[in-house]
Amino acid sequence: MNLNKVALIIGIICILLGTTVSILGIWGYIGDTGLVWRSLSTLGVVLLGVILAVAINNMTNSKDK
Repeated sequence: MNLNKVALIIGIICILLGTTVSILGIWGYIGDTGLVWRSLSTLGVVLLGVILAVAINNMTNSKDK
């Protein structure tokens, strides 16, 4: 279950960073649109990896506790 806690923290960080980058891109503080898209793509891939890791962990987790 520690993996789920770490994944939750990483997921929240990805969401917060993605929101921050999006807002900065909308308001023009980040002038390079390529940087914004690369940042959001990277955060999306990390978030997808975390979601898949949690899903696999829950499928392989034994029900005997």
